[in-house]
Amino acid sequence: MDLKTYTKESARTAKDTAEDVYPRVKNVEIDQGVEICTLTQQRSIDILHGILGMAGEMGELSRAKQDGKVHEIVEEVGDFVWYGAVVARAMNWQMDRYLSKELLDNNFYALTLEQGVGKLAEILKKWLMYGKPINEKLLMDGWYEAMGAAINTIGDWEGFEQDVLEMNIQKLRKRYPDKFTEEAAIARADKAD
Repeated sequence: MDLKTYTKESARTAKDTAEDVYPRVKNVEIDQGVEICTLTQQRSIDILHGILGMAGEMGELSRAKQDGKVHEIVEEVGDFVWYGAVVARAMNWQMDRYLSKELLDNNFYALTLEQGVGKLAEILKKWLMYGKPINEKLLMDGWYEAMGAAINTIGDWEGFEQDVLEMNIQKLRKRYPDKFTEEAAIARADKAD
């Protein structure tokens, strides 16, 4: 089958409307194992924003690693962790409870960054397109694995805390002196140097 035919045939099995997707973003259901809870619209958007951001940063981090540019690797890990923090806040997870030197040393390296982010993307797809509640444990597992793989790129916890986190916040303070604005996001004052 050629790609033109495939494109036509694949459209037949794709979702043809987004009418039922919007209400899901408005009210995400979280399966906590015992009960299903519904998050606010803002928390739902934050989960979506965080995971999509992690996916985008994964690509940028991969490119920086391929080019061997240490400064860019540090910057991209910081950006990745920032998006991970968006997900953590939306889920009311305390990052320092789940991410620590001890946890990293003991069990973080089972998956690659791509596998962790892939798990998160699969959860989003099933939530948005199939209406399946987000399983909090699976979300946590994917988040934990992706965050661990990103932090592992730096190689040591002290370097992560001292270099990556500090550098990321300094960059964001320069980009957004007061608070986030779309104009500042586009202007990227921190890149003017």
